[in-house]
Amino acid sequence: GYSSMEDFCAKYADYWDDSRNGITFYWNIYNFDAARFGNQGLFAARSMMAMGIYLDNEKMYERAYRYLLGMKHREDDLPYPSGAPVTSEEPIRKSPTIIDYKLVERENKIPDYGYDEQLQYYIYPNGQCQESSRDQGHVLAGVHNYVAIAEMAWNQGDSLYSCLNNRLLIGLEWNYRYNLSKVRSYEDQKEPWEPTGYSRNPDEVTFENGKFLQIRSRSGRWESIAVSPHGRGDVAGSGGTREMALAHYAVRAGLPANDYTWLKRYRDYMIERHGCENWGIAPNWFYEWTGWGTLTKRLTPWMAGDPVSFSTGKHVSGIHTLPCEILAADYDYYCLSEDPEGHTYHNVGKKRGNTYRPDGAVELRKEGHGYVVTQTEDGEWMNYTVSVPADKVYTISLVYRSKGNSLLSVTSDSGVGTKTAQFPQSGQWAEREIGKLTLSAGACVLRLQIEQAGNKLEIQKIIIKQDKGI
Repeated sequence: GYSSMEDFCAKYADYWDDSRNGITFYWNIYNFDAARFGNQGLFAARSMMAMGIYLDNEKMYERAYRYLLGMKHREDDLPYPSGAPVTSEEPIRKSPTIIDYKLVERENKIPDYGYDEQLQYYIYPNGQCQESSRDQGHVLAGVHNYVAIAEMAWNQGDSLYSCLNNRLLIGLEWNYRYNLSKVRSYEDQKEPWEPTGYSRNPDEVTFENGKFLQIRSRSGRWESIAVSPHGRGDVAGSGGTREMALAHYAVRAGLPANDYTWLKRYRDYMIERHGCENWGIAPNWFYEWTGWGTLTKRLTPWMAGDPVSFSTGKHVSGIHTLPCEILAADYDYYCLSEDPEGHTYHNVGKKRGNTYRPDGAVELRKEGHGYVVTQTEDGEWMNYTVSVPADKVYTISLVYRSKGNSLLSVTSDSGVGTKTAQFPQSGQWAEREIGKLTLSAGACVLRLQIEQAGNKLEIQKIIIKQDKGI
């Protein structure tokens, strides 16, 4: 029943009587949720994004992605809900943390109005969550939903993680600080952290000054007065999104450790308290929380990118298992919407993309049916993620060509040391050993560094063999 042209929901949906709501799941989520707290709309957006990816439906995927970032709807898709909401002047309910209003009607004055699930309205500039006045279970369910959404988007080449100056990370830090400081003390936070004051001006609240933003939700039905302590502390046990978010901001993005202090603390506390792997807490946390974080998301220090090959002419994901040969042009892949420089390679040139692969700035030259790394300069390097099947010594060689003497090195992020070798002039493609590395079973990153490029050094491939003598 999916369509991007005809609004089936407007014709057939009956939200108030499930027995008469005969439309498909898509039509129940296509407009997210303009009437309630942000979490309902977030679950809808996460579902829609997953459906779009699974179906390879770019329009469906972008309906969720663009909406969450406050963008206009695609011209070839149905519009988003308009606004603004009109609510009762007098509250219908008050509590110490929140004021409730009745929704009277929803005006159609502003197209694509944008409601509480959008990132800019769900996590405020200080990191406070739109759900903060409700309870902490809903807060962490929501920010963890955003992490899962950001991870899916990253794998499609979009970086929601970094949007609005890393707004998601600021949200994690604010809410983790509030919750974790309740159950664990630290040298710099011996007492449970509380907001330092209150303001109704979004420009006056920051993570650093600790002020709480008192604001009406975009749905118009709630006004935040103070943070709710209900459910504060060790909320919902584990949750792999902590591991997932830490892997991104610490390794992929390479941010300073001070930027993710509370994220790392909550990840470490989670493992100490609940173990490395856990589903979460019954009954509904089983599906709201992403589990198995240490197994699938833990990254070593150089694993900013993903192993990949382009030899078929297409982007093919897949780790290189030793022993093997790796084309030098198949260095680790990084998100298309971000700059890979300093993450998966270091290159002096800045021109992005080429006919072989669209993501990087490493200079490549077509050679026969493949591509080789060319125009190398001193200090440049490239990363290659590999799978090591057993603790062994591996011999690493390069196939190269050069008009002068060169010096290259190879090392691993597992801390096994660096091997360096001279590569003499060779007018033809030649294979030469660069050194032997003792690698432990598991995954690691090999970094090939050009210490001295010499004269027109080109690299065709890396050959990694298990040493037969050991």
